Amino acid sequence: TLLYNLFPTFYAYIINDCLVRVFAAFGLYQLLYSHILGENEKYRKTISLVCALIYCYVPFYTVYGISAAGIPLVFYAFTNLYKRNKINISYAIVMLYGLYSSFVLSGIFVCIVAFVCLCYIYFYKKNSAPHLFGAFIYLCLYYIIVNTNTIYNFINPNALSHRVVFWYDVRDA
Repeated sequence: TLLYNLFPTFYAYIINDCLVRVFAAFGLYQLLYSHILGENEKYRKTISLVCALIYCYVPFYTVYGISAAGIPLVFYAFTNLYKRNKINISYAIVMLYGLYSSFVLSGIFVCIVAFVCLCYIYFYKKNSAPHLFGAFIYLCLYYIIVNTNTIYNFINPNALSHRVVFWYDVRDA
């Protein structure tokens, strides 16, 4: 990631770990406080904060960004877009998730769930949800941009993978 180009490896790892945990706590707090716990819940803020703090200490493999830790955050953004609340912030969250997560680890599942939800909303609820559809398209585009080399290697059978290049280097040494 960009952090590993800006800082020494150890400091980049620590900064990345802290950022992932902050996004995890923020995402779950916002999701619980805004959409899951009811307005009349007496201890809504306390419950949201305690659950978010517990969630951010789950042992995520933070080298891959906010792949697993950011799922509540992206779900919060999609829920906001469906309800037409905080549209600009929600699009920014979707962009952040697309650029700072791994498509292979969690992105494909987020896209599949989002697509199934879009189909359900469009065909059964008869609601077009244009912002939700736009965020889904943007998320897919971000993943395509970030994973261009992977897609190229998958489509082109003659492309040399990093493993083959590594083997050539080891064999020639």
